[in-house]
Amino acid sequence: MATAGLNRMMLWGDFEGRRLEDRWLLGRLVRPEGRRAWFEAIGPDGLPVMLSITEALNDEEELVERLRAAAKIHHPHVVAIGEVAISHLDDVPVVVAEMEMTDENLADVLRDRVLTAAEGRVVLDAVLAALGAMHAHGLVHKHVEAVSVVARGETIKLRSDCLQMASTAFGAAAADDVRWAARMVAHAVTGRFPAGENDPVLQLLPESMARAVRRALSGIAGAMEVAALAGTKLEIARDATRIEPFSKTARIAAVVGTPELAKRIESAVGTRVETAPVVEKPAMPAAKVEAKAAPSATSRLVAMKPTDNVQGALFDESPILSNERDAVLEDEEPSVSRWPKAPYVIAAAIAVVLVTVITLYGVLRGPSTDQKPTSTPATAAEVVPNGHGN
Repeated sequence: MATAGLNRMMLWGDFEGRRLEDRWLLGRLVRPEGRRAWFEAIGPDGLPVMLSITEALNDEEELVERLRAAAKIHHPHVVAIGEVAISHLDDVPVVVAEMEMTDENLADVLRDRVLTAAEGRVVLDAVLAALGAMHAHGLVHKHVEAVSVVARGETIKLRSDCLQMASTAFGAAAADDVRWAARMVAHAVTGRFPAGENDPVLQLLPESMARAVRRALSGIAGAMEVAALAGTKLEIARDATRIEPFSKTARIAAVVGTPELAKRIESAVGTRVETAPVVEKPAMPAAKVEAKAAPSATSRLVAMKPTDNVQGALFDESPILSNERDAVLEDEEPSVSRWPKAPYVIAAAIAVVLVTVITLYGVLRGPSTDQKPTSTPATAAEVVPNGHGN
């Protein structure tokens, strides 16, 4: 039965425009991946969401437990998970995770171009921060790759619907997440996956970034250590992100990809739907390098320190000083010439000439000047102490 279900579930596109649990209206199929697929959808409150739908193979309870653990993570660089439910599609059991709407992923961007060093640094910082938050909850990712890095507006996020519960080898698994993050970022900037920490391709990265990537590729470093080498302070926000609402027509049009799907959704909701998306998806945001982003008034931020102990996986709240960004990532002031200006050079030369002339003049006049015999002062000096006169 499981095999038959899998055969039917391969046609994920057939479910576009259908309702699921009378709660979600499925829109465009974003991406299928084996027994899992992602759909843009309209949630029960009319807001656009992303649905992660996984075919269950007698592991519904395990999937639900993992997703609900991931839903407890509220971090600006982690894709937020809302409701988790068990449902059915054509009598096939599925586990549904409602997630915040996101835009394109990094893999789509890399098909057209590599990232600049500054963009790569932004991605590295975001992914390390996301991994730090996940590891703090005792969860590991195990799917750190370009397709898992997505953008929501100007914010880089890491998908969270694939997280797994920590095992006895939590420390090694967490370090492996960091190693794969370093490989991914190095490839995104250079176009090549580094073979190891001594791969010459790392010389193409800025110095501190290369230093951090090398340490991560060793496979024994945590997210905080690598971030510190890169000059980044990891922080975890305790408040959940919020999705801004917009008009009903725009919400529905945002999940419509084809005229056929638009007609199916129109018949389901009784509202005219524009075929072309109203909200154009932005490209992967370019890097914005700032001195330090001020924490929001609604977020309580604490520094993070990793540990290999699963039970004590929460980070210490001790402050960690962050280093300055690489100069290559910042706008530098125009360099000031260290050489003196021309007028000062001329004045100095004239002064030297005048001093030389005066000195020579004094030397030449020296022999013609009348001087007293050298013996006279000596004679006088001898006479005065003895008190003798003429």
